[in-house]
Formats: sequence, C-alpha cells, structure tokens
Amino acid sequence: MSWHGETTPAKNTSQNRFPIGLKYAMLIAIPISFQYLLCVCAQIKALSPTRKNHSTLRSRMRETIILQSTQHEELIDITDAVRAALEQSGIQNGLIHLYAQGATAAMMIQENWDDSVPLDVVNLLRKLIPPGVWLHDAQDGNGDSHLKAGLVGPSETIPVIDGQLGLSRWQNIFFCEFDGPRTERRVVCTLLDDPDHRELDAST
Repeated sequence: MSWHGETTPAKNTSQNRFPIGLKYAMLIAIPISFQYLLCVCAQIKALSPTRKNHSTLRSRMRETIILQSTQHEELIDITDAVRAALEQSGIQNGLIHLYAQGATAAMMIQENWDDSVPLDVVNLLRKLIPPGVWLHDAQDGNGDSHLKAGLVGPSETIPVIDGQLGLSRWQNIFFCEFDGPRTERRVVCTLLDDPDHRELDAST
C-alpha cells in the first residue's frame, strides 16, 4: 500500500539473502578443509622426530693420545695410536679429526718410508724460521717454535673408509714437536660417524 493510491514495489529480499546452496556448500567444505589441514600438520609433526632421530644417529667419540718427546724438534709417528682409537670406536665410515694441544706443536701427514723425510721437514723449517731473531724470543726464547707450529698447523682430518684410515700406502700421521723435549704432549682425537653411509649399508 502507498499514500494517494500509489503502489510501492516490494523489496527483493532475495538479493540480500545468502544463497542457500552456497551456504550448505561452505558448511560442508569448511570442516573438510580443516580436517585436511589437521592431517597435513600431523604428517609434518610425524616427520620431525624422524629428522631429530636422524641427527642423533650421528655417533661421536673423543680420545686423547698422550705422548712424550725426546728432542727439541722432531716428528713423532702416532699412526698406530690413532688406528687403535678408530678400532675401539667401531666406526666404519666417517672422519677422524686430530688436534695438537699446545702453541708450539702441530700435526702433519707425511711420508713414512724412512726417517729422512721427517728429518728433512725439521731441517727445512730450521732454515725458513731460524731461532734467536724474533721479538717473542725476549719473552721465553722460543719465538721460532711458535712460528713453526703456526706454519704447519695444529690439526689434520682423515677419512675413515670401511673401518680403516683413509691414508695412502706411504702416508703416516705425525705429531710435530717444535719446543721439546716434553714429558707430556696431548693430541685430541675426535671420531665422527657417517649415519647416511651406515643407513645405506643397512638398506642394501
């Protein structure tokens, strides 16, 4: 009804009303999507412990090799001691890291045929870095010892292959003494297992 006999068209409320079909479709789709999201989250959560366990499979072992030196400068073969630490660890594939503790000591992989090569190393370093001409000599007289140790370096890393040191036939591991003789020197031997290689072996 309208004033003065005019009619007012009725409002089309269907335009403002949410379509019933779409409404029911959303009521069905939302729970399904939420359930799918929960499944995805559960799968991600299930994978997390696996990755964590994968990292914990990485086996580590640390041994300290103790030795003594008898000369002021010398190379001491410690290959047998390193090999014994490897056998004790049971690691088949991985790495061995050797670190010489001491500011006047170093590590070197060198030929093991005879004593001439280690002696040549010592003689070479004596010519390159002679004693008695360095500023540190005013402190404790071993400036050349520190420089030789720094030049050679304190560590070596060796691969472990099928339970054996990955050295060639003519290679051995030497502790380098540049400020002896010392009643006790230490080499930290850290062995690291390779879990990926171990899992590969188990699957074959």
